[in-house]
Amino acid sequence: MKHFLFTITMALIGFGATAQAQNNKCHIYGNVEGIGDSVLVKFISLSGQSAPAPQKFKAEGNGKFDINIALDKASIVYICDAKRMKERQMSAGFSFYAIPGEEANVTGNMEKQTYTGTTFYKQLNAGHEAMAKYNDKIKALTKEYSKATNAAPKEKRDSVRESFNPKFDKVRHELGEGILNYLKSHSDEDASLLLLMGVDESQIEEGEKLLTQSVLTGKASAVYNDYKPMAKHQAELKKNANAIVDNADAPDFTLQDINGKPFTLSSLRGQYVILDFWGSWCGWCIKDMPKMKEYYNKYKGKFQIVGVDCNDSPEKWKAAVEKEQLPWLHVYNKTGVDPDVSALYGIQAYPTKIVVSPEGKIVKVAVGEGEDFYNLLDTLFNKKD
Repeated sequence: MKHFLFTITMALIGFGATAQAQNNKCHIYGNVEGIGDSVLVKFISLSGQSAPAPQKFKAEGNGKFDINIALDKASIVYICDAKRMKERQMSAGFSFYAIPGEEANVTGNMEKQTYTGTTFYKQLNAGHEAMAKYNDKIKALTKEYSKATNAAPKEKRDSVRESFNPKFDKVRHELGEGILNYLKSHSDEDASLLLLMGVDESQIEEGEKLLTQSVLTGKASAVYNDYKPMAKHQAELKKNANAIVDNADAPDFTLQDINGKPFTLSSLRGQYVILDFWGSWCGWCIKDMPKMKEYYNKYKGKFQIVGVDCNDSPEKWKAAVEKEQLPWLHVYNKTGVDPDVSALYGIQAYPTKIVVSPEGKIVKVAVGEGEDFYNLLDTLFNKKD
């Protein structure tokens, strides 16, 4: 969960692409196992701006498709089987870089694709192949992580996640070094700019210096320019997260509550406070709400919950609070707008719950949905069942 940005960039570097056709269209055709008789193309926005409307196409079935995606700029898209996407099946599609005026022949399956076609795609495919050994390490580590998580009792899964974070950081840095070495001999290829999206945030500046100016401003630059602010934001989150540790001061903030009035965290000094970073779009957040309400009632009066809604519209936020009947305090946080409390606290996954002591010190950061958090509340309030 901590590596959300990493997951997206890896999907695009290891298994993504780009395309060319005529004018403002990207021609993509081929045979990808899992594609049925209709293809849905969803646009992915990394900048926080609204993405273009999805486009739907007929397909031959049995994996064969031939589509022309209308574009106003180079974009990241998710090409998927329309039926499987509607049913929300896992691995319904694959990520792809769509470039106006390019053409790609795509073969493979939902996990991995091979590209031929115009020079751009051949270059991108060569880059993917050069990074294959690092991708294999990442796949192996991901399987190891899943196995360890599934084998661990619920109350130990947070500890398992924390133990794997340094391993993921290490293999990601290795991938970044591999990409930087590759860029040194492919500095004038437009596809190299997309490979740069796979390095660690701390390696971006070094990578840019290896590329020519024509590549930095070339046909893939629209995608990269959307990605770079997100990468910078992620770097800021990591930096802030390193300061959000046990016994550190909980940063104070003021946000508007659900009634439009200013709420300041320090106004609750003298009480235990749980900051719950969530969103109506977050399935695990919503799934955890009944348990949250159970413990809110179990220890009522011994602590306060402050729900910090993130990445929602005000309308969706208020509707979710009403629908889920959440009785605690609620404030609205707008990403990228001062004060961005999610950035202040280095939130990289949802839900994240932070327990703050009556003295304003951080007691515990609980990432994800698990029993560790509730066991802590039982311990804090001396009321074990």
